[in-house]
Amino acid sequence: MAVTPATFVPAQRAFLENARKIASVALDRTEPLYRFLRYASPLEQQSVHDALVHRYFRFARPLDFNDPFDCRPHLYVPGLLAICRRRWFERETMKIVRRDYPNNPAAEQSALAELAAHPMDGHVEQAELSVRNTLLTSQRMLCLCGDLECVLMWAYYADRHRGVAIHLSPYVWPIAAGMQVSYTDRYPALPLSDRGDRRKITRAFVLTKARVWRHEAEYRVLVQDEDPQGFAVDWIDQDTARLPETSVTGVTVGSLMEDPAVQQVIALAQAATPPVPVYRAITQRKRFQLRIERIA
Repeated sequence: MAVTPATFVPAQRAFLENARKIASVALDRTEPLYRFLRYASPLEQQSVHDALVHRYFRFARPLDFNDPFDCRPHLYVPGLLAICRRRWFERETMKIVRRDYPNNPAAEQSALAELAAHPMDGHVEQAELSVRNTLLTSQRMLCLCGDLECVLMWAYYADRHRGVAIHLSPYVWPIAAGMQVSYTDRYPALPLSDRGDRRKITRAFVLTKARVWRHEAEYRVLVQDEDPQGFAVDWIDQDTARLPETSVTGVTVGSLMEDPAVQQVIALAQAATPPVPVYRAITQRKRFQLRIERIA
């Protein structure tokens, strides 16, 4: 049975309980999660400074992601025959109308007229577009990696092994609430009737990616604009949160980072509260692998 730290408040425990019904959570692992960052430009160096010294982390919007399939749902109308799909769609539509406008014959007549005036596929596409826009613009998430030694992560997200990977504890809120992404060859899809089910939407479209991304071993800490608590962390601005002390447990510098930059990162790690250890990723001589060694 998974353990929940005693320091978590009831709302956090409830969130974790619900999250575990969707996916594995970061709290269930023993190793840290990792945030890969570049360290080339002054702006990128400032981001690493802010992450280590102030524990500032940006929660990104899916609209900015590099995967054109990410958080873009496909909704469908079940049924083998066109007439069966059409009848199913009409029944589901009228259920929603009667739920939202009880005892209102005028609303029912208006909905029926709308259904008759436009093809079913157009209605489905509009519903799909509405769900997609909500996910792309209102969902915020901190994307983390579960594998510090992944060569591709260092290449893509840490400036070709010249950046850093910041270690984050899975036992500290809200990192503990990070949910594991699953990878598949099949594009996720849900029946149109499930478009209001947030749990199914999250599982299918926010926590499912194409198998080609499986090397990321990704976890996502999810927070939506509709969440008035915002994970109860200190929000510096709309998308940047200051994580609690002890969230950051270390930092690893890339195998190709030059020595002056390494010394700068060591100084930042020592200025953190509390100070954190510094490691270096080192290329192995006889294998296509990295090993991690502590250097400060």
